[in-house]
Amino acid sequence: YNEMLEVTDPFETKEGATEAKLILEPPLKMAKMLSPVDNAPDIICCGLNYKQHAKEVGLDIPKLPTLFSKSRNTLQNPYDPIELPSCAENEVDYEGELAVVIGRRGRNIPKEEAMDYVFGYTVANDITARRWQGKKGGGQWFRGKSFDTFLPLGPSITAAWSLDPSDLRIVTEVNGQIVQE
Repeated sequence: YNEMLEVTDPFETKEGATEAKLILEPPLKMAKMLSPVDNAPDIICCGLNYKQHAKEVGLDIPKLPTLFSKSRNTLQNPYDPIELPSCAENEVDYEGELAVVIGRRGRNIPKEEAMDYVFGYTVANDITARRWQGKKGGGQWFRGKSFDTFLPLGPSITAAWSLDPSDLRIVTEVNGQIVQE
């Protein structure tokens, strides 16, 4: 197969970017949609960042961000089923999230330069086993959020320069039904 790929670098081309093109010959059928991130070194999450969800679970919005991590085994393709662990079959919950994909390393980054490190955005479904997040897991969120397949991502990454993340509508569907908006 002859393959030609023409893309722009989102860190160098913020305005007037050309369209990305992928030409495959002969034309191929898509067999499966994969996660745009398959081996993240770190998955850092912010909890209680949506007012409506905090109300749903009966918690106040914290003054400082509530950070937690998820392990790599949680990554899942966007349309693949979630594997429910037998110890948590009847307690699994969903949360549609905006995922920020960091594109380069940094440390002690000034606030005014932070967005220069963002590669792009994708959608995530932050799956949680609520009892394991709470009492059964000793209140440690990691335990309730890091079962296999508990973080479907994608299907694509949108370049950071191409959208305003504060002006997005995030909708979560479960089995074709809107359950969060």
